[in-house]
Amino acid sequence: MGALPGSSWQNIHEEDLESAGLRETAIRMVVYDWISAEVASELTGILLSEVLGYNVTMNTERATESVAGSLQLAGCVSQDCSERLPRSHVAMDTWLWGTPGEFANLDTTRPSLAPRRLGSMGWTGQESLYVKGSVREEAYHTAGLALDFYRSYNTSLHQAAKFFSRVSDLDTGQFVPCNSSNYESASDYQMRTYAQVTGDTEGVAETPSGYIARCPDDYFWPSPACRHNTSECIPIIAAGFGWNYYVWMQWSTWFSMPTAIGIAKEGHWESVVENFETVFYWWYPDAAFLHLDAWTVAMPRHSRREWAVSFYRTGFPEITVEKLVSSHLPVLAPRVSRFLEKFLMDLEDILGLLLEVHEGATPWAAACNWVRLKRRLWREWIPVDTQCLPGEGLQNSLEEYVTNRSEAVGCSTCRPGRFSKSVVDDTGATFACEPCPAGTFESAFGRTACVGCDAGTFTNSSGRANCDYCELGRYANASGMTFCHACGSEHWTTSQLVVSDGVDTWVQVKGMTSGSFCTCIAGWFLNQQGICEQCIGMVYRCFGRASRCSGGPPGSCAPGRDPGTITCSECLPGRMPLQDGSCGRCIATSYAIFGLVVLALVFCIALVYVVLALQADRATQPGHFFVGIVALSQLVTLIQQLLVVSKLGIEWHEPINEILKGLAVLGVDLDMIAFSCVATVSPVLKYVLSVSVTPILACIALVVHLVAVAFKRYVRPGLKVRLDASQLLRTVGSLVSLLFIGIFTALVTPFQCNSHPNGRRTVQQYASVFCNLRDAHLQMSVIGAAACLMPLCFLAVCIWIIHLELPKRLLRADATYCRACSFLWLRFRPGGERFVIFMQVRNALMVLCPLLPSVSVKLVVLNMLLYVSLIAVTVSQPWRVPASNVLDTVLHVGLLVVLYMASLFAGHDVDRASLAQATAISLFFVLMMVVAVAVAILYGLGLYLVRQNRKPWRSRQLCAASEDPAATAGSTFNVFLDTDNLQDLTELFNFVRDTETLIILASPGIMGRKWCVGEVVTAKLHKVHSVVVRWPNFMDWSATRQEDLSFAIPGIEALTAYSISLDDVSSALHWMKTLDSFPFPASLDTESIGKICDALTGTVLPSLERRSARPDCVILVDPANQEAVATAHILLELLKLGKEVRLSPMVLKAGEDFPDYAVKALLICSSGCFHSEAVASWLINLPWPQPSIFPILSEPDFAVPTEPYENAVQGVAGAFTDAELATYASVLQAVFQEIASVLAPQSYSSTQDAWAY
Repeated sequence: MGALPGSSWQNIHEEDLESAGLRETAIRMVVYDWISAEVASELTGILLSEVLGYNVTMNTERATESVAGSLQLAGCVSQDCSERLPRSHVAMDTWLWGTPGEFANLDTTRPSLAPRRLGSMGWTGQESLYVKGSVREEAYHTAGLALDFYRSYNTSLHQAAKFFSRVSDLDTGQFVPCNSSNYESASDYQMRTYAQVTGDTEGVAETPSGYIARCPDDYFWPSPACRHNTSECIPIIAAGFGWNYYVWMQWSTWFSMPTAIGIAKEGHWESVVENFETVFYWWYPDAAFLHLDAWTVAMPRHSRREWAVSFYRTGFPEITVEKLVSSHLPVLAPRVSRFLEKFLMDLEDILGLLLEVHEGATPWAAACNWVRLKRRLWREWIPVDTQCLPGEGLQNSLEEYVTNRSEAVGCSTCRPGRFSKSVVDDTGATFACEPCPAGTFESAFGRTACVGCDAGTFTNSSGRANCDYCELGRYANASGMTFCHACGSEHWTTSQLVVSDGVDTWVQVKGMTSGSFCTCIAGWFLNQQGICEQCIGMVYRCFGRASRCSGGPPGSCAPGRDPGTITCSECLPGRMPLQDGSCGRCIATSYAIFGLVVLALVFCIALVYVVLALQADRATQPGHFFVGIVALSQLVTLIQQLLVVSKLGIEWHEPINEILKGLAVLGVDLDMIAFSCVATVSPVLKYVLSVSVTPILACIALVVHLVAVAFKRYVRPGLKVRLDASQLLRTVGSLVSLLFIGIFTALVTPFQCNSHPNGRRTVQQYASVFCNLRDAHLQMSVIGAAACLMPLCFLAVCIWIIHLELPKRLLRADATYCRACSFLWLRFRPGGERFVIFMQVRNALMVLCPLLPSVSVKLVVLNMLLYVSLIAVTVSQPWRVPASNVLDTVLHVGLLVVLYMASLFAGHDVDRASLAQATAISLFFVLMMVVAVAVAILYGLGLYLVRQNRKPWRSRQLCAASEDPAATAGSTFNVFLDTDNLQDLTELFNFVRDTETLIILASPGIMGRKWCVGEVVTAKLHKVHSVVVRWPNFMDWSATRQEDLSFAIPGIEALTAYSISLDDVSSALHWMKTLDSFPFPASLDTESIGKICDALTGTVLPSLERRSARPDCVILVDPANQEAVATAHILLELLKLGKEVRLSPMVLKAGEDFPDYAVKALLICSSGCFHSEAVASWLINLPWPQPSIFPILSEPDFAVPTEPYENAVQGVAGAFTDAELATYASVLQAVFQEIASVLAPQSYSSTQDAWAY
């Protein structure tokens, strides 16, 4: 075959990156930078141009590795292919190691650009260490050593070094220093890896830039086998930048090879190898050392797994040498692609070419000479025009596909809709492009087979590139379908359930894969004959858990549901409802759930009974643990209020929807406790059981009561607990009061209905019952109306007990009655009992809200109720403990926010994002309310534990009549004096309960003060250590009858509200007689007050000894008025404690003269003080210069004297002369020119004023 002239060479047409059109271009060849690739490329270029007639050019930029060649074939500058260049087309002699990334990762990132592999060149590549043939032969014949095997170098067995040159024989000027950057000997990663893998830390050295190979002479790295004597090292000559330097290091260490590795400088590698006897790096095929008859040093078989972790203990992998072409070349030049697929040379051929080049011929000349000599060989590579490859087909001159070779002039790639089919004739095998048969398709070019249409799609004609989806109302239930089955004759569609934002929606969908997706179109339903019939009053909506209705023909309910019930509302016998809407079989755990609920109910009732029984006869005040109990009751009320919210008919999103559904158990929903597993009953009977919850609770309480009575009578006869009918009443009343909302909600169930699209209505909780006041609904309505009398009667009884009867009982001090009915108001402060009525009325109205006609009205009314309740709680603070008031406010706010979010779900034009936000906000506030309750419980528990381990008030508390100023005299110690709040004595009694020592100041007026008596009773009941300070004229209590108590202590009946009976009062007053007591002095002065206080505290007398002996301020007081004297001493102590008042005060006693050194005087003004001769004497005999005198009013109702002041001094007229009386009057006139201050010890605020003074 002759060569074609260059003028007739043809170009190929490929996409122009700039114009996006087609352009003519030569076939561009990638040329690698090794000689075998250059020779192969020149040979291929000659054949493609002069034999096949294509215009061929060689890339001037040499590729250094397969990755670079792959990028040129893909037309990419870098691996991310963000910048494009014109693509090259052919890459010969590509060395592939079989490692990831050899194709620049294009096979995964840009598969359309990834190179196409056309098979082997005909040989494999090999790189390794080599030894000259002459050295090998000498060693074998003289010592029997096979130096082409790695074990022959082991120093413990052989002395192979004697056959090689010494390191000292080499000229170091021809080698690269070990620390040269960009060389493998200075690679920190490789050297660090070598040390870690082999443990040879002496073989590396650490430098500021990282680890390098440790070379004693700076040029050669000695292995451990000869490091002690480098004259015994065999030189290994590395090339390039130290290619595989680290591999030779590990080989030498693992196999005890005595080597010294050096890197030859560029241009010296071949000369060093030729002139010295060394082991050297080389690859194959290559012509550099063919004349040396070099032999590979055989190593253990390559282990890919070890090399992957840098563990080089085996030989190099065998390298495949292949032909690569661009992915689009088979389409642009099919003949070139077929030619290259057949291109296959022998190893001897390429070695001969390389040797010829090594001897001086150019690659082109050597290739040209080979083409002339091997004509018979390469002619077999030239493709027949009609010998098509897989993926191609025969084509005529009109570029039409044909199936007969005689009609064809060439081949072309099969287009989409066709596949390449093998055809065999007399000439041989070829391929023809056949159209894909009906039911199949092919969307890509050059495929050898068509793909069957997926289920849900079809093709009814041949030659299709894509399949069609089945139309609505049709389906294809298998692959390769040529038609779609029809769901029915007419009015059919195919639809699928879609859940979006918690909302179930049926969407019509094409391309369905089975008849299960067939449904009637909107407004039609499937009748018993399997025909779509128009809906006329037959459409129902699955309220609540819509997943129980699966759609489709009648009887299409979720698994386990009874298709005979409206909206699949009931489970089949022996099954129970599940979370996914289906009904599962009743198993052992199902019965266990019901049993556990019953046991829990009995346990809770028994617990309430026991707690109430233990507190039945106690007048003790609620402790800190009571905070947690109240918080738990508020939590139960909150859960019931959320139950009412769930009845409003609002479709919440998850998880709020599931939370509200889970509350149904408090609404006495028997399905929540697997009741259907215990018995199968009709909706009416199930409702009757729900209605009977109050009698059931009462019966359980009665059984518990009878068991307790029997236990006391026969087991523990001495048990001091009163068990009578009142105890049973308290238990039942507590349960009904606490569960009022849930009980009432269960009763009004027949009146809560859902409206369906067909205009019919069903009971919300019993979806199988129509709201038509007939049959089952009529029965339920009558029963419900009658049963609603129970909560209404309970409410009426509460009103009668609290509003009418309680005031009468309090006047009679009937503590037994108050304790029996305390279940109503125990959680509320005394005086706040009427809030019980308000709360129960509010709860009843909340239960009735779901019965209102529309969701909007329901929400408005419910919001109004909660706002009114919030205001009432905030203003009245009704709860017994302050923490409960705060908690109740938080719960109100949280519930109002949840209701506001509910208004969004009730709207019609709210976007999904807003609903998602509303769900998140609702969930946050629900959790916030639960956390608030938990915090309140922990708060109460914490206070309880603190109370158990220490006394909060590490001090004394004074109990005295508040009008008695002597109660506070000398109160400079750690003393707490009662509280200012005498409207609600709860706080006062709690202080008494928590104090360490109660000091009872037994003045004559203490028995006339009900709160003082209440403090004494509280101290006795809570066993608080108490002492009595007796006034001289105090009389012990001696009466025994309750009538005497009511007469002697006005208003004592009010203590009944605090569960303190007259018997408790009488017992406490008699108990006072047994307490330690101290006499109160007949006259008050500093010494007498100090002695009594020291007797109580043991800390006063030492402080008295430190008092000033020269006071500059005197306090004048009527010595006959003990209250005034006490006030004077209080003022004395306040002045001493005041940091801003630098005075040394003293209280003058009767008979003492006014000191000459006093510069100020404080006159305590009390009733009749100016009639006191002592006061008159002090004011008449004032020293000169006269000190400043300031009036202090010790009584709020003190009458300040006015002109003429002579009238004020008439009370002492007989004791002084007229002149002295005139002086007395003038002094008083001067005194009351000053603004008087008030110091009333019985008023807390007045003591603050004294501090300011």
